[in-house]
Amino acid sequence: MPRTLTPSDGSVRIVSTTTTTKLAERMLAAAQVVAEALPHGFNAPLPTNILLALFVAEEAAHYPSEAELGGPPATTERWVIALAQAGLIERRDGLLALSKLGYEMVQTMLERLFEAQRRLD
Repeated sequence: MPRTLTPSDGSVRIVSTTTTTKLAERMLAAAQVVAEALPHGFNAPLPTNILLALFVAEEAAHYPSEAELGGPPATTERWVIALAQAGLIERRDGLLALSKLGYEMVQTMLERLFEAQRRLD
């Protein structure tokens, strides 16, 4: 579903879901590289990665379980509970999905990141 991006300069740009999904996938890949490069325990972007993973999964019509998200199971579970309590994700029958609020928040974050990257180009 294409979205309209209106940068601070007033120009209008169409950003497709594919663009934001690719950005989310790149962010997840970058987080994995950082996690592998640092000593265990020194990289903890888990809540953001959970939201990004659920965004990418939603675009593929896939609803993962907690185990599919990666990360230490106990830590992942705590973040899933916190994100659900914040109204950003939903849990149903052991599967996870972004809530409407969560989807819109991640979409907005990705659009703003996309805009920031374009300003730096």
